[in-house]
Amino acid sequence: MHYIDITGQRFGKLVAQTCGSPDRQGNMLWHCTCDCGRTLLVSGTNLRQGRQKSCGQCGSLRLIDLTGQRFGRLVVMKRSTQRSANGNALWQCRCDCGKQVVVDSQRLRKHITRSCGCLRNELAKKRSYHNAAFRKTQGNISRLKDANGVFFCSTKKTKRNRTGVIGVSFDQHSGRYVARLRYRGQYVLNQTAATLQEAATLRHRAELKYFKPSTTD
Repeated sequence: MHYIDITGQRFGKLVAQTCGSPDRQGNMLWHCTCDCGRTLLVSGTNLRQGRQKSCGQCGSLRLIDLTGQRFGRLVVMKRSTQRSANGNALWQCRCDCGKQVVVDSQRLRKHITRSCGCLRNELAKKRSYHNAAFRKTQGNISRLKDANGVFFCSTKKTKRNRTGVIGVSFDQHSGRYVARLRYRGQYVLNQTAATLQEAATLRHRAELKYFKPSTTD
């Protein structure tokens, strides 16, 4: 089929990249890239006749160049080639600590993100230091155990538990279930099993062996 080659040509905000297949009317469709970063298929006829000049989603929004600007500990280096899920521009930034991160433009301009994460860690340490209750118990592992010396994490199901069985998790890498039990500061059970039932049985046997009857009911 004969068609006019417009590869690399610009039409408003659109740049024709590669030729696709014809539409139902026989007009050749072109894979185009918009200045906002989106890609789309556009009829070559519509491009040449000026009927379509953008992706239609970026509207009249103008990209605000943040290069060189400082936001907290972050200095914007350059625009990223990617875009966020909501369509916002992403910017590569350097933190004062030396680490580089990619941040959403809106989070920068609204001062939501002000560092690579180091600022949040420092503030958390300061709050902990000035918390009298925290400092009083800091380093005291006895508060993590019950009267029998059993760690509370060994007898309570956490929010991260996905198997429904205390002390049993699923290892994505090996594809096997892992049964664990920590008693008096040491792991007395750390064994894998092919099925959840087998892992649960291993855990139950360890509980019967190391825990008092009242903790296994």
